[in-house]
Amino acid sequence: MKRFTLIVLIIFLNPKTFAQKTDSIFAHNYTYRQAAELVKFPELRYLKLYAYKDTVLPDIFGQLPELEYLEINASEITVIPTSIGNLSQLKTLIICNGYDPIKIPSELGKLTQLTKLELYNYHFKLLPAELGNLVNLESSMLCGDLTDLPASIQNWKKLKRLYLAGNNFQKIPSPIFRLNQLEYLDLSSNKLSQLNDSIGMLNQLKELNLGSNIETDQLPSGICELQNLETLYLQNTKINLLPLCLNQIHSLKRIRICKTVIDDPAETDSIFKKKMDWDSWCPGFERYLVDFSEIYGQYTLNFEKKKDTTILHYGYFYNQPGSIDEEYTRNITIKILQKDSLKLNRVYTATNPNFIISSNHFSVWDWEPDKNQKVIGYLQFVELTNKRCKVYLNLELVEGTQKRKLVDKLLLFE
Repeated sequence: MKRFTLIVLIIFLNPKTFAQKTDSIFAHNYTYRQAAELVKFPELRYLKLYAYKDTVLPDIFGQLPELEYLEINASEITVIPTSIGNLSQLKTLIICNGYDPIKIPSELGKLTQLTKLELYNYHFKLLPAELGNLVNLESSMLCGDLTDLPASIQNWKKLKRLYLAGNNFQKIPSPIFRLNQLEYLDLSSNKLSQLNDSIGMLNQLKELNLGSNIETDQLPSGICELQNLETLYLQNTKINLLPLCLNQIHSLKRIRICKTVIDDPAETDSIFKKKMDWDSWCPGFERYLVDFSEIYGQYTLNFEKKKDTTILHYGYFYNQPGSIDEEYTRNITIKILQKDSLKLNRVYTATNPNFIISSNHFSVWDWEPDKNQKVIGYLQFVELTNKRCKVYLNLELVEGTQKRKLVDKLLLFE
């Protein structure tokens, strides 16, 4: 890498107010017009665009020939300009935290000097095969909606660190097994259900994260061929038995797993001793197995008559013991304007003019009042008198484009 004096300027105003020989710019809240003026800094080597305010970037990258570091963070872009392929000196590229759909252009494959590539917290399902040309990569983070990787990824022979957390892999993509210099592999929070014995081909691997793959229930025998493995994360999986051969990996120092799912924790402790790093509370896994809302929730159901109107009051309070800031309250009020017109065991829509249904909630994480809300769903009355009501409620709250389940069960109000 060329040596140069780094001059960091945090720019909030028009860049033309600064000297032309600027090595580094942190551009915050830039608009399209402001970003277009970055071409006035041809010696630029470090550029960070934070909270960029447009969906499209100007075609500037062909005019920044010296750029070695480019980060586009928390921006509104939905298109990566193809001119990015002109950055022949680029060594680090980070595009992250946009949370919108984005297409990864094949022109990224021209950035053959890249040693670090990070594309995460965007929605993308495919990677172009041309990324296989990035043969100098040493570290990569690819976190979107991927279900597979292009075969050309196996060309990343210098890669040591690979982060693939939060994708939709159901099995480990086969090109990964060809990355024989890989030392760190993160496959957490995917949908892995089967693990291939080929994992043992990664003989330089030091850290492997398989946590939060809920459907993973056993380790392949190939795991024990990882003779350089130091750390193994298995928390929030269904794995309840560790293969004894793990104890033959002398470099292994730490196994992180949920204690609640291991068949015999005491025996496991005696076998693996200090290697065990028990995760005593694995919420992701436990919430998957049991309905926390039923276990830790409390209901209050009240029946009220006001002249000709029947009012059903539904209250729900959730508070998980030992958990900080998890309290949640939901209240639903159902006003039945003409009780006598209802027929038992008939399904009614929540929008029926005979009902007025309202809902409100409180959470330590969300204390904003419900806005632009609408309750939809169905009601079926099993019993309805002047003193009690037995009704099946299947209700959802619609807020804009989002839906949230309110209740789905048979309830008795009296």
